[in-house]
Amino acid sequence: MEKGTKDKETVRWSIKWKLMGIITLLVLALVTLLSYTQISSQRKILEMELNERIALMRANLIERGKSFIINLSQQIENDLAAFNLSGVMQALKESSESNREIKYTILMDSSGVVFMDTHRPELIQT
Repeated sequence: MEKGTKDKETVRWSIKWKLMGIITLLVLALVTLLSYTQISSQRKILEMELNERIALMRANLIERGKSFIINLSQQIENDLAAFNLSGVMQALKESSESNREIKYTILMDSSGVVFMDTHRPELIQT
């Protein structure tokens, strides 16, 4: 009779451990799935926010460039009207040196012919 109760006990323990193992695996799978979905949704949200910030910074940079170009073009127009070509070149050099966001300036006509370039001075035309 002892042998029969020991077999029943072994069967109970093996079923108990199998169920615990299955439940543990299911919980781990559920936690993994939920973690993945949470991380992927947060990543998408952060990427969208980053893209919006990049677009906003690009728009601000374009607006600052437009205002800078308007001021510089008015100054250049006045110097050109007075045939002050050295003043034009000086204004171009000062604008590119004084503003850290501007690396170089190019003066060209509407057809694309370059007259002055502060980045490559050898392109200066007389």
